[in-house]
Amino acid sequence: MFLSELSYKFIIDFGRFLKYQESMGNNTVMKHIERLRKMINLAFLLKLFLSY
Repeated sequence: MFLSELSYKFIIDFGRFLKYQESMGNNTVMKHIERLRKMINLAFLLKLFLSY
């Protein structure tokens, strides 16, 4: 998946996917979402998102 393809729907679906994994609680899911957010923010700061 390219960074430009990320959407709000993807993030919500990713959270749901993690939530329904057998051994993941809410805190674990939120930690994964937080890590994803940090990576997206870093990519944005490094100008890895390209606008076409």
